[in-house]
Amino acid sequence: MSKTIGQVLRELRKRDNLTQEQVAEALNVSFQSISRWENGFSYPDVTLIPVIARFFDVSSDILFDMDDHEREQNRERYEMDYKEQRKNGDIDACRDTAKAALEQFPRDYHAMMNLAETLQLYSLGSAKQREEYAKEKYAAQIRSLCERVLEDCRKEQERGRATLLLCRYYAEAGNNAEALQMANNIADLEHCRDVLLGEILTGEEKKRHLQKAMLKAVDYVASTLVHIACDKDYEILDSLSVDERIEYVKTANQLYELLMPDGNYQFFHRIVGWNNRRLAELYLLKQDSEKAYEQLLAAEKHAEMYDTLTDNHYTALFVRMLTYLPSEYYKCWQGSERGMLLYRMKELEKYFCGHNGFLAMKARLEQATQNEKEVRLE
Repeated sequence: MSKTIGQVLRELRKRDNLTQEQVAEALNVSFQSISRWENGFSYPDVTLIPVIARFFDVSSDILFDMDDHEREQNRERYEMDYKEQRKNGDIDACRDTAKAALEQFPRDYHAMMNLAETLQLYSLGSAKQREEYAKEKYAAQIRSLCERVLEDCRKEQERGRATLLLCRYYAEAGNNAEALQMANNIADLEHCRDVLLGEILTGEEKKRHLQKAMLKAVDYVASTLVHIACDKDYEILDSLSVDERIEYVKTANQLYELLMPDGNYQFFHRIVGWNNRRLAELYLLKQDSEKAYEQLLAAEKHAEMYDTLTDNHYTALFVRMLTYLPSEYYKCWQGSERGMLLYRMKELEKYFCGHNGFLAMKARLEQATQNEKEVRLE
């Protein structure tokens, strides 16, 4: 063995950001005992070994410095599989991978939040997935996972993920008071991590962080404009005229253009393209099929640019230090952007009867996606 059990215990305690007193209280021993174990002056009673192992979510072998490398490799494998599946929109596989990770690592709070976020995606997916969300009581499972993380986990990143999901759970359940109480305990925009890091970091790291923060801020404002114009849950769109809703969505796209005037939107080709499709639907409400068609053409351009990305570096002045990492952006459906646009265009066919441009676009998209699995959301 390369490490004593005391050295392993110290590493596990520090890994979980625990004091000796906290560990002692959990194990029902004195903090002096923990200190003696860690310093090699004594060893835990053999009957405490399984208790300590369960507390730190490790096997007894780990306490004796055995199989640690293999265990971490397994964790990394689960995480890599999960990210790849989320990137590809295979949420069934994501769910199964997160569950398998939790079976092997029952106190892995990161895996808990991966599972909770995946289950939440079922409420946004196809009709079949939404049915599963209700039938399997995924909302209750999400609440249970998030509450466990908030009760036991000391890692702020996982606690933040849990708080966000739990706030949404309470709001959807009509418990606004609980949701507001949780939300009001979180730092406001001016005191959030991104703002503070922008003040603390220096040099190239500071520049990169500020560019990333600006991109996040623009995306937040743009997304909010689109939600106001198109999302009934925001309870605002009924008070807006169609022309006003169009202005909201157009302004959202203009914000992305201001930050990336060279047209190299990387990930945001997806978002801008989807907004173009929303604009097409809004123009159809005004019975203006030509302007609707122009927006669909723009959506097609962005879908193709996203599907054919080869270099993931942003190039515009304000974001040129950034790189789009596909593994960090998730979706809840499978297929390409052109496949999704084709799926949505089929819903609009009745408004473009005999429109040659629309029919030609549909044919192009069918050609481009002929070797793909057809996108299906219902």
